[in-house]
Amino acid sequence: MKQILHNRNKGRVEVRDLPEPLMDEYSVKIRTLTSAISPGTERSKILLGRKGILGKAIERPDLVKMVIKKAVKDGIYTTFGKVRKKLDEKEPLGYSLCGIVLEIGKNVKNLSVGDFVTAGGAGHANHAEVVVVPAQLVIRVPKNISIEEAPFTTIGAISLQGIRQANPKIGEIFLVFGLGLVGQITTQILLANGCKVLVYDIQKDLVNLAKKFGAIPIKNKKEFFEKIDQISNGMGIDGSIITAGSKNSEPIDMSAQATREKGRIIALGNINLKLDRKLFYDKEIDFKVSRSYGPGRYDPDYENKGHDYPYGYVRFTERRNMETFLHLVQTKKVLLEKLITHKYRIEEATNAYKLLSNKKKEPCLGVLIYYPKYIKEKKIYKNLTKNKTRKGSFEISFLGAGNYATSKLIPILKGLENINLGGVCNRSGIRSREVAKKFGFNYYTDDIEKIIKDSSDIVFIATRHNLHSKLAIKSLRAKKNVFVEKPLSISSKELLDLIQIARKSNKHLMIGYNRRFSPLIKKVQEFLSDNSTPSIVNIRINAEKLERNHWVLDPSIGGGRIIGEICHFVDLIIKLTSGKPRKIYAQSIKENNLSPVLSQNLCVSIKLHNGSIGNITYTSNQIDAVNKERIEILKGEKCCIIDDFVSAQLINNNNIENIKLNSQDKGQQAMLSAFLQSLQTQSQLIPLEDMYYVSTATFAIIESIAKEKEIEIKKF
Repeated sequence: MKQILHNRNKGRVEVRDLPEPLMDEYSVKIRTLTSAISPGTERSKILLGRKGILGKAIERPDLVKMVIKKAVKDGIYTTFGKVRKKLDEKEPLGYSLCGIVLEIGKNVKNLSVGDFVTAGGAGHANHAEVVVVPAQLVIRVPKNISIEEAPFTTIGAISLQGIRQANPKIGEIFLVFGLGLVGQITTQILLANGCKVLVYDIQKDLVNLAKKFGAIPIKNKKEFFEKIDQISNGMGIDGSIITAGSKNSEPIDMSAQATREKGRIIALGNINLKLDRKLFYDKEIDFKVSRSYGPGRYDPDYENKGHDYPYGYVRFTERRNMETFLHLVQTKKVLLEKLITHKYRIEEATNAYKLLSNKKKEPCLGVLIYYPKYIKEKKIYKNLTKNKTRKGSFEISFLGAGNYATSKLIPILKGLENINLGGVCNRSGIRSREVAKKFGFNYYTDDIEKIIKDSSDIVFIATRHNLHSKLAIKSLRAKKNVFVEKPLSISSKELLDLIQIARKSNKHLMIGYNRRFSPLIKKVQEFLSDNSTPSIVNIRINAEKLERNHWVLDPSIGGGRIIGEICHFVDLIIKLTSGKPRKIYAQSIKENNLSPVLSQNLCVSIKLHNGSIGNITYTSNQIDAVNKERIEILKGEKCCIIDDFVSAQLINNNNIENIKLNSQDKGQQAMLSAFLQSLQTQSQLIPLEDMYYVSTATFAIIESIAKEKEIEIKKF
């Protein structure tokens, strides 16, 4: 399929052939008919992309602060590399379209294949021939609305949400400051609401267009206050909705001066928010920044899973705003056909963005992208690399190509002599293509089954956590060796199913518990190997706090940090003590009555069958001055301390040996090399028994927190 991409480093726009995005149970697959370019938002992205590093920094000081903080913690070189990597990634454009439903997820209701729909959402409703959009953001289009009107629904919902924040009354006087696409739609809705509407823009043709809808024009800056005084009888306007973009605070200052006492100002556009306190204080003006399409935006439970807000308490959500806007179009309260200035086929899309970049030469409002009837071709994109397959090599394919896979796993594998990279499949077709081209995979695809059934020897599974065990089972049944990123599973049933399949299979199952392969862990084991005394292992983790909407904290997708991250440290305790967990007791700091699954601050005590004890203290407060990971092992008269996998102390009575690595090494390189070697020697690198106990222990941690008691672990 064809899709429009933006290079954030250079500001270039290109149309590329990509695999289709992958479906999930809460989503809808749509064949796009038309999509609407948002001139303001998309122009800003393009212009920002064309700036150099310094220009980008000046434009986004908020991101600069984040980078500086990261550099202090991780080092300038590492941070700069990550910034470069991020800038080099291609991003999709677009967030508002209409099309025909091709497929629906199993949890989707009230939609059917063949429905004519409109859809929204950045990252979902992209400028592409085929898109996958959460069902909550997909709305059936009423009769009498054309394919030229429907794609503006999401943009219209932005206008509508801004108006709702202003709460206009019939007969009130409002100013619309800025008359781009959003400004023109805002003007029409305010007029439909029974308001007197004054309009202002530096472009006269836009002012004249708004006048045709019934607005009162302000021709220039000189007559701005004079006109407002005349229309309001010197009382001032009731409110102002600023849809213009501006690097200075002039739109706010002018609006504040024109607004009556206790009036209100709403910002929809990207403007400088430096407020003149006196202007607002003297009149007690209300000021709000309107957030996107309405309540529900940026809430993953609402958008991705369809958990609606109670109708009686949240009357207008983003979905209900979209439905309302469609009604306004259907009843001719909003006339969109007069706002459409340009139309392009998807193949001509680069010309549309040239137009945006040169707006002074040719003003534009509504810009439509048209798509031909798309027939999916089930094809694999082969021969992306000229690398010849080496004799006796392992061929590796990837399911999932997120940040960890592309920053750690794939670069390491790429550097090994006995490796060939086969295929790659990711949820995002964009990412599949970029990763394949960058690292030299033989092909990329949108078909998971192609990866599982291809000629590769090993499948690496680096998807989101809920797919790990399902895909591992499929791959083992297809006679593939399997490497699974942690966790192995997010449910005990799936775990047992996978273990059973792995037991019966003559292929290898490996999990990414890399820390047990760290050179410092190896040194510690050698140091402590001279006696069988039970050990005490204390591990403290100073982790980064994840926001509640992070996918890892979604119980059905990420499983939470206990399952997804603490598994690393349970495995490390098993490795360091040579023991198996017997009993577990855990406590967590309760946070807003969240489920134990979502705990991010907790203490765990593990009793092992050999008499050893392991303690894990996991916090998500991210104290920058404190090392992220500290491990203490006490065994008889010996003690070992590891700090952040960079340094270690080996202590025997009063004798201290200090070890310092040149850089942090959490064992990824050694792990992957050992895994490949184990395939040659036909030995299971990490015993299935250990895999079982690690996952079962994480489930027991959650159970212990919930029940506030010690949990006994069933033997393997």
